[in-house]
Amino acid sequence: MTQQPAKKSPSQSAAKLASGTTNKPTESKSENVVKIGSAVVKELLANGASEAQKVREKALEISRESADKLAKSADVISKSAYEVAGLSRGNMEAAVECGNLTASFAKDLSSEIFEYTNKAFSDNLEISKEIFSCRTITEMAELQNKLIKNSLNSFLNETGKIAGMLFEYSNEALEPINERVSEATEKLSKTVASCAK
Repeated sequence: MTQQPAKKSPSQSAAKLASGTTNKPTESKSENVVKIGSAVVKELLANGASEAQKVREKALEISRESADKLAKSADVISKSAYEVAGLSRGNMEAAVECGNLTASFAKDLSSEIFEYTNKAFSDNLEISKEIFSCRTITEMAELQNKLIKNSLNSFLNETGKIAGMLFEYSNEALEPINERVSEATEKLSKTVASCAK
């Protein structure tokens, strides 16, 4: 079994050539320089190719990471857009509900005012009948005091009733809006937190 000589690296070959010990004793110094130069160039090209491969692999790794991050960002954006659309739909539903409550309140308020006006008119009509039966100025003054007292009491009662209706309506009308604001705030904070990750 014959033993093969160990392969020498290009730099070892170049060093051997530089020392002047070659297998061919008739080679000139210029030929030695050319061989040394070509060996060094071959070594540089071999090292450069491996470095280029490392750079290419690193670039591919960075590209993959960037693509993954871009996909995650697109996913977060699409989820956010979907949530915003849901919030908009919910806001429209809350606005419709508030509109329905307003219409109901306007109907109740107009009915209440109409009833109050009719009652005040009929009360004043009854008192006006009594005016025609008055015989003295004292009776007339007493009747006028009664009319003012009844009108003022009726007005104050009706004002209190309408104020109560307004308070109740404002609570009912603001409830859907308050729910939407709290829900939107919660979703927005979750979205911001997920984008920050």
